[in-house]
Amino acid sequence: MKKIMMFAAIAVAALSSCSNSEVVDMSAGNAIGFETYVGKATTKGTPVSGGTFADTSTMRVWGCTSADQLGTDYTAVTGLIPNLSSGTKVSKAGGVWSYTPLAYWKANVAHSFFACSPFIDDSSLSYNQGKFTYIVKDNISEQVDFMVADPIKKAKWNGTEEMVSQVFNFHHALSQIKFSAKIVVDAEETVAKNVRVKSILMENMEADETIASTLATTNTIDVIGKTDANAITYTSAATGTVNGYTVTPTTPVVLPAASTTPADYTLVNHAAGDEILMLMPQTTTGKVRFTITFVYDTATATGLEKDASFITNAAQTWAPNKIYSYKFDINMPNVMEQKPVVFGEPTVNTWTDDSEGESLDNN
Repeated sequence: MKKIMMFAAIAVAALSSCSNSEVVDMSAGNAIGFETYVGKATTKGTPVSGGTFADTSTMRVWGCTSADQLGTDYTAVTGLIPNLSSGTKVSKAGGVWSYTPLAYWKANVAHSFFACSPFIDDSSLSYNQGKFTYIVKDNISEQVDFMVADPIKKAKWNGTEEMVSQVFNFHHALSQIKFSAKIVVDAEETVAKNVRVKSILMENMEADETIASTLATTNTIDVIGKTDANAITYTSAATGTVNGYTVTPTTPVVLPAASTTPADYTLVNHAAGDEILMLMPQTTTGKVRFTITFVYDTATATGLEKDASFITNAAQTWAPNKIYSYKFDINMPNVMEQKPVVFGEPTVNTWTDDSEGESLDNN
């Protein structure tokens, strides 16, 4: 299991947030309503994209009150907001975010709200005083695009005016890892044809001691603050054993021959094609190793397998809210361990001078 811990009470870094707000007025009287930025519907194993949540999207929201607006900690909290005290499910349907039972504003009291998306109600998520602890799933098909919202800490109601819905701005907390491949040199047709990618294994990823390790058996990431507008600081002890992730398509992915026009990279995702590896931000201590397992046919057999390995030139650093695309150039003769026919420098037999032989006379 891998953990990612976030203090929502601290602005969770400027992880490339979107700026176009989706405005849906759903407040009724002095009921507390919510809106969002960022994303489309979140499903297991499928990362959110775009700047607006689609219908069926969910988030989990907590709320508290204080004598004044909260600062960087929870010391000013005076109470929890009824119906938002244990993390309420807020869902979008028909363009409207709603939840039940409703929570209500208290006049002249500061209200603070914390949220994550999607709604998670199992042991992988816990919340305590503005701090989220999330465990990234080992199974790629169960991974979600976990997002954390900037906390709302400046909300007050004077007791008479109509309150607008509170707008959350979400950030992607994980790193998205993509794989694609193309054949740059074909093997002879009689050796390998109809080449498909069966799986891609990524390993040797244990992280640096000061940065979180996605693959540690015990691991915590604390978001302790921002160093600048585009950075976030983590602390962690990377412990545990190194293992890896294997991306396995439901059906092996066909790689067009190098002679195909255009010969472009083919995306290799997990399972049915839309599940992408989403890992905690980290810096690896060594060179990451990728092993691609191919399936291919020959003139006399089908479904044969062969492995090929690739190793990065340096340690890898993955930041939150970033997509990292690894593109593999496949030289099939190398994969098949074919030895090229080569020619050396030729020799030339020199001329033989036979001019001392016969003398000719015209008399």
